[in-house]
Amino acid sequence: MRAALPAIQSELARLEATLRERAKTGAWLATSAISAADIVLFPLVMSLLRAAGKPSAAAFEPRPDAFLGEVPALAAWVARVEGMPGYERTYPPHWR
Repeated sequence: MRAALPAIQSELARLEATLRERAKTGAWLATSAISAADIVLFPLVMSLLRAAGKPSAAAFEPRPDAFLGEVPALAAWVARVEGMPGYERTYPPHWR
């Protein structure tokens, strides 16, 4: 797990940069409309955020949740997906 954190943080930084650039035109991850790229990546990002919020994740350095405040474009993208009609019906009930 510790060995994977730098790679995860690197990929999140790359995703943040892509989303920041795409947000300038109001686009989604790959196109001007939501696409398979957004739909496939979203559950992976949410799984990572969920894991980072677990109490056991606090034992890792650097802390997995440290990136949360550093990715405003990613946070905005997550909010856009969550704001879509029907999102609540797709949220896993066991994650509530």
